[in-house]
Amino acid sequence: MRHTGCTEKLSKYCEEVKQFERELEERHRQQMRQEMGEYLEALDRRGSEEVIRRGGYESKGLRKRRILTGVGLVKVRVRCYQNRRGHRVYPLRDICGIGNETERARERCVRMVVERSYGWSAKVLREEMGIELGRMRLWKIAQEEGRRVHQELEVLRRRVFEQAQESVEANESKPVAIIEMDGTLLASREPGEGDEYGRQRMEVKLGVMFRGSKQISPRRRKTVQRTVYARVADADAFGERWYVHCRRAGLRSEEKVQVIADGAGWIRTIRQAQFPGSRYTLDLYHLKRRARTVLLEHQYRYFCRLVKTNLIEMALEYLDRLRPSDDCHREALQQFRDYLQQNREGIHYGPGEVWGSGVMEKMADVVVGKRMKRQGMIWSRAGANNLLALRSQYLNAIAA
Repeated sequence: MRHTGCTEKLSKYCEEVKQFERELEERHRQQMRQEMGEYLEALDRRGSEEVIRRGGYESKGLRKRRILTGVGLVKVRVRCYQNRRGHRVYPLRDICGIGNETERARERCVRMVVERSYGWSAKVLREEMGIELGRMRLWKIAQEEGRRVHQELEVLRRRVFEQAQESVEANESKPVAIIEMDGTLLASREPGEGDEYGRQRMEVKLGVMFRGSKQISPRRRKTVQRTVYARVADADAFGERWYVHCRRAGLRSEEKVQVIADGAGWIRTIRQAQFPGSRYTLDLYHLKRRARTVLLEHQYRYFCRLVKTNLIEMALEYLDRLRPSDDCHREALQQFRDYLQQNREGIHYGPGEVWGSGVMEKMADVVVGKRMKRQGMIWSRAGANNLLALRSQYLNAIAA
């Protein structure tokens, strides 16, 4: 009985502390919103002085506005001016640049939506920060910020590919840049897009560039100077933007580059167009996985020994000597041989070289899988691209 009474007292005290914390947080939020409102109104008065100095405007009194700030929704009274032509000016918005949301509020909203769903983000912003926003408002902010990031990259792309303007580059020595590319499918709401099974899917193309890795624990390594980019686009459009992104991340035009990929045709196209002269490496894991689907166990082991010792000619001759069991097996062997011929340049696995695309596989899960492949999620092309731009920017900032 004593133990029960003690437990009840502890539970009561814990509940009192929790309630006090809620009240304290709310009082602080109210005080911060009050101070923020006073500051915005003072800023509006300073902007009004600028309008009066210009002349030609007469006052139309005060207007009520609701502005989303980093401390929550603030209600303010702002001045309005109008000239003879009927053009109205709000000093806080037109002179001071404070619209419906402050930059701090937008940063917090974007920080939430790049990690979790819009509904979950709206709930956390409301409960933890006092920012009252609906899912659609969050979606709109994310789309606007994503388009802004795309426009910045588009300006650089036009400068490089259409105006042929190159920036002055320093001749400092850097480690070899390793570039990996891959694609992953995303549930689509766009008509006419589907995979081989008839499901509506669109392909997100991803690229990651880094300069080696360093040991951070006995079993873990961390990539150095890593940057990632993702977009739903065809090979040509993605290739140009990916190249410009790499240049912005520090890649020089004359620099040595190693491209590691799984042998997809669109990756070879981008490599030849945007990274000519680069060293190509076919990912050994994907090569082994393709070999295991068409070879028996003893054939697979012998083939892998030939490939790892860079005896690709002997490996191709060995495939030619194999007798297929049926027509399907014959077709599979021929497709595998064509795959080897197309990626023959990339089959070289020397000691100390990087020949795996594990970094790309991980980044595909981090950039796309953890945020955009949750149960019930379906995307439009524009919505996916805008969120991918924000998520890539956020992950690159963390890695910097």
